[in-house]
Amino acid sequence: NRADIPQHVVTMLNNFPAQLHPMSQFSAAITVLNLNSKFAKAYSDNVPKSKYWEYIYEDSMDLIAKLPTIAAIIYRNLYRDGTAVGAID
Repeated sequence: NRADIPQHVVTMLNNFPAQLHPMSQFSAAITVLNLNSKFAKAYSDNVPKSKYWEYIYEDSMDLIAKLPTIAAIIYRNLYRDGTAVGAID
């Protein structure tokens, strides 16, 4: 599922200090998602440039699906009790 957040990202977000600005947390989470990038893998596998757009598109769709949950985790950690975010249906 595109919206699933890798556990290492959730763990990272849950371990940030409460004083860290929400946008800094958001940016860090997006950066760490690069570990699961389809484009980064394709690039390292020497995919032809004419095919880059396919992998970039997939990464973009994955990112768009994940952003609301990442924002919700940050919000709950900073302004609520830090309970888990409900499943996306």
